Amino acid sequence: MATTRPRVNLILTDWEEERLRQLTVEDSDYRRLLESRFPDMKPGTIVEGQINSELVHMVLTIGMDTMEDEQAAASYAAEAADHGPEREAMILEMQKRSAAAAARHAE
Repeated sequence: MATTRPRVNLILTDWEEERLRQLTVEDSDYRRLLESRFPDMKPGTIVEGQINSELVHMVLTIGMDTMEDEQAAASYAAEAADHGPEREAMILEMQKRSAAAAARHAE
C-alpha cells in the first residue's frame, strides 16, 4: 500500500537552507549518517547541493525521533522527582521492616 504524505509549502531561512545543503555533501559525516539511518533509500535520493522533499523528510524523522527520546527522558526524570517525603518515609519504613525480618530469620 502506497503511503502519501501531505504537501507542505516550506520556506527555509538562509541558515536552514545552508544546513540542509551541508547534509548533501558527498563525503560528509551528515550524509553518512543519513545513509546509515535510511539503508533502504533509493540511489540518487541525496544529490549534492540539492534540497528535496525526501531529504527534508529524513531530517524531520530524525528530529522527531530525537524529540521522542528527549520527552521520554524528561518523563522519567519527572517521575523520579515525584518521590516526595511521604514516599521516602514509606521506602525507609519498608527497608527497616525488611532488615528486621532478615535479622529475625538469621537467629
